[in-house]
Amino acid sequence: MLRRWTRRKQREMTARAQSEVTGETLFLAVVVLSVSVFGIAALGTVAVDRPTLVELSETSGDNEYIELSHAGGQSLENESVRIILQDETSSVTLSLTDGEILNQSVQDRFSAGTVWRWDDWESTPLTGAVTVRVLTDDTILLEATKPRPT
Repeated sequence: MLRRWTRRKQREMTARAQSEVTGETLFLAVVVLSVSVFGIAALGTVAVDRPTLVELSETSGDNEYIELSHAGGQSLENESVRIILQDETSSVTLSLTDGEILNQSVQDRFSAGTVWRWDDWESTPLTGAVTVRVLTDDTILLEATKPRPT
């Protein structure tokens, strides 16, 4: 009788050993998952410097013209670039086709090395200081203020 009881007990102990291993494995999975979620949350809040997508500069030759230079980064479709000139009372919206494009290396794209120049001040009602904004898809790429030529 004792032998039967011992064998039955050994079988039960073997079955429990498997469930203990399963429990430890599940506990380990919960711990690893918890640490992973915490790590992602902690590292996800670290500020990352984003590279400049487009680098533009604006120059004015004796305030007679506006010149935009694409100094590097992603090229832009000519149709997507808008130049807004604004003073205290009015504004004028231009596209790249309204001026002269110099050094264009890629057809229909404003890319690195390309220069755009505009000098048709007489056709605008702008007076005084003029703010120049260059936009694409409602993102301001450049903003500068310059005096309007007299």
